[in-house]
Amino acid sequence: MTSAIKKLMHNVKIALDNPNDYQARTELMYDACNGILSNGSGPGNWPMHGIEHDLSGYYDITHVEGLAIITPRWM
Repeated sequence: MTSAIKKLMHNVKIALDNPNDYQARTELMYDACNGILSNGSGPGNWPMHGIEHDLSGYYDITHVEGLAIITPRWM
């Protein structure tokens, strides 16, 4: 868990300095959204992820398109 937090801190600095750094942004999304930080603390705090699987299964859209539709409404 400590290494994941260190990785997040490292990559957020890079992404803020250079928003076009695809590698840093990829690492941020992977670390922040894969649920690793919530291991052992109960269910994750991103319920719209599961909802989206049904959406993209029913409609011909990608996973990220479905998340883009659901996330603002969930927030």
